[in-house]
Amino acid sequence: IEGCTASGAPALLAFLASTFEITASRFHDCHTPRSSVIYVGPQSVLMVANSSIGHCSTGDDPIFIAGICNLTDSQISDITAAGNTGALRLTGPSSTLEMRRSSILRCVAQDGAAGLQISGGRAALYGITVEGCSVNSGGGGITVNSEGFVLISSDGEIR
Repeated sequence: IEGCTASGAPALLAFLASTFEITASRFHDCHTPRSSVIYVGPQSVLMVANSSIGHCSTGDDPIFIAGICNLTDSQISDITAAGNTGALRLTGPSSTLEMRRSSILRCVAQDGAAGLQISGGRAALYGITVEGCSVNSGGGGITVNSEGFVLISSDGEIR
């Protein structure tokens, strides 16, 4: 998917109460001025492998996870967000994120976290890299607040 624009909620790609698998795909140059690029709703499962998401701009959280999301061998890069999160936002008590051998690079947000913001739910991060992310106010790499839980393995990097 390349060069797409979405103007309405919830997102350019919305996964609602279903299970989806995306493999060896590219999501680039997408623009969503009033919504997310990817929305994983409650009771949804999204599995992404060997894919890249990059060079996108959004007025909201670029990847909003309220369900379950697994990212393996994937890259999220060069995303600019006018909202609280530059790359991924995990929210809600039953939301889950698992990342393996993946990276979040050069993402920018206005507030909150430029890389990964965890506002409730559980995140397990194995061998990830968060690098070059920035925010006007808040945390540049990973921010955990309001009952979030994070496990980071020893082979990941935050620069």
